[in-house]
Amino acid sequence: MTDESWEGLAAALAAKIPYLRDQDTLILESDDRYVQFQQAPAALHVEAVANNALPAERQIRPDAEQRLAQLGWNAPTPPGQHNWWRKLAWPPGAAESRELADVLVTTLREVYEVPSPQQLSHQAFNAGTSEKLDFGVPDDEPTPGSNGP
Repeated sequence: MTDESWEGLAAALAAKIPYLRDQDTLILESDDRYVQFQQAPAALHVEAVANNALPAERQIRPDAEQRLAQLGWNAPTPPGQHNWWRKLAWPPGAAESRELADVLVTTLREVYEVPSPQQLSHQAFNAGTSEKLDFGVPDDEPTPGSNGP
């Protein structure tokens, strides 16, 4: 798949992140590999799946874990954090939103080796209200009253 497809996904995410509401959640996944985030009142909590959630034959290689660290992910620290994680102060500016979107896309593409955005499935919802959300990611259908521009 083209770089433009990944760029389009990053741009769509970056455009939505500043408009998140409390408990808005997005999970992007391909098989058992995923990244996810949820908005809290004062921070955006972001995670990428770690080996403890993956079957033995799908474990992340040590070089891929090094890449996660290079991208700014914090290593899992059970029992509190079982996945790779990041936390952004709220509200993020445009530059921070774009940087996070780029990290999410790079993680999916380079670390988890997802061939294209079309190989992703997603869940986008508000954890407090169960409202379905439109994040502009592949296979999203517009949801009346969705957040953001």
